[in-house]
Amino acid sequence: MKVSAKVRRPPQAPAASRRWRGRRLSRPSYVFVPGGIALALFGLAVWGYRTQSANDIQFTAHAVTTTAVIDRILEGPLNQNQYGPPWHDEYAVVRFTAAGKLAHAQVTLNAGCTGACLPAYQPGGKVRIAYDSQNVSDAVIISGRGPYKGSSVHVNPGIVMLAICGMLALVIAMLNLVLGT
Repeated sequence: MKVSAKVRRPPQAPAASRRWRGRRLSRPSYVFVPGGIALALFGLAVWGYRTQSANDIQFTAHAVTTTAVIDRILEGPLNQNQYGPPWHDEYAVVRFTAAGKLAHAQVTLNAGCTGACLPAYQPGGKVRIAYDSQNVSDAVIISGRGPYKGSSVHVNPGIVMLAICGMLALVIAMLNLVLGT
């Protein structure tokens, strides 16, 4: 007498999990890879912001304000932009008295000028600056259109871009989690 053994097959997986079987990356990696990229970009943005804030706070802690005289005005190199007109920065060499000694520093007058900068300052004119008491050549304008207007922390566009890219990667990870694609 011949006995036939019935072979028992394991139950079939649902269609959703079978879909991921033949692919190179598994479903969790479609979520974890963009999520990991988002965490890395957010981490870089936080690190950059904290580093810049520490530098700005350290500058303001040592900053001394004084009035300086503009010796000469210089134009920076022409920067080509693929999406807009070429631009350059305008600088001034200023002289001032720091700790009883004559000091010189280069400060930014106008950043991102397209064409010619508007003449807000003239050689021989006076401008209010803040300089680092430990490094007198590190000075910024605190009045007018200079980058330092008395605030301790200003936002860097590169840090904002890192945070935006991190947010985009997080949205992609969430969509992959919800939609499963």
